[in-house]
Amino acid sequence: MEKQVIITSGNVEVLDSGTFLTFDEKEVVISVIYKDEEIKLHLRFEDSNDKKGEMKINFEVINAQEMRIIFIDYNNTLGQFNRQPVELGTIANRAFYFAYYIVHLHDTKRKQINYSFYLGEEVKNG
Repeated sequence: MEKQVIITSGNVEVLDSGTFLTFDEKEVVISVIYKDEEIKLHLRFEDSNDKKGEMKINFEVINAQEMRIIFIDYNNTLGQFNRQPVELGTIANRAFYFAYYIVHLHDTKRKQINYSFYLGEEVKNG
C-alpha cells in the first residue's frame, strides 16, 4: 500500500517540507518535481563587507524553470526566516510558495535549512 499524507494550511497545500544540513559553503540545488514539472532553486550564501551585517535576499532568474536565491549575511546561530512564504511562480498551474528557516552552524560555513514548499490556488496560463 502506498503511503500518502496531505497537509493543508489555510488555503494552501504543503507540497514538501524538511530539514537538511549543507555539506559545505557551496551552492545548494533543490529540484522540486510536481506532476511532471520541475523547478530548480539554487541557494547561495554570501557574506557582505557591510559592518552592520544585516541580512538581505536577492533573486536571480536563471531560466523559466530555475532561480537562484542569494542569502546575504545569514549568519545567526539562532536562525533567520521569512515572515511570509515567498511566491516564486507556478508549478503545474498552481501558485508555488517557499518558506525557510536557516540556522548558521557556529564556527563553520555550514547551515541548517528548514524548508516548506506550498501549492496555492490554480492559476490560468501558469
